[in-house]
Amino acid sequence: MNALDLSDSSTLWNSDHQSSNKRQIYQINFNRTVDIRKLCIVFQGGFVGVDCELLLRKDEEAKFQKLEDAYVEPDDTNELQEFIIPDSGTQPICTALRLSFGKSTDFYGRIMIYRFEVWGYEDPN
Repeated sequence: MNALDLSDSSTLWNSDHQSSNKRQIYQINFNRTVDIRKLCIVFQGGFVGVDCELLLRKDEEAKFQKLEDAYVEPDDTNELQEFIIPDSGTQPICTALRLSFGKSTDFYGRIMIYRFEVWGYEDPN
């Protein structure tokens, strides 16, 4: 089941209350190999995930690896935010993507995402 439906702007993904030492995870399984170039995210202002890490899984058997060159630090706003994934020699090719949030702008640690788009290319191999 998808947490977000692009045809219905009222759908959202929301995290649970965040404990002090547990990161909040939003994960997408592509069910094919993709080359990621850009992320577009709309948060609910006041409920924005920060201290963000982008992790990729190359195939179903692999572990998630942090993409070191990616800078994904959202602002506390409900506007569409774009994050370009740099082409730094290590292609961000994966079968799954995970955003890991260490904190939230909400006092209770909640995160709300209304829109999440991944832009890139399907890997022909």
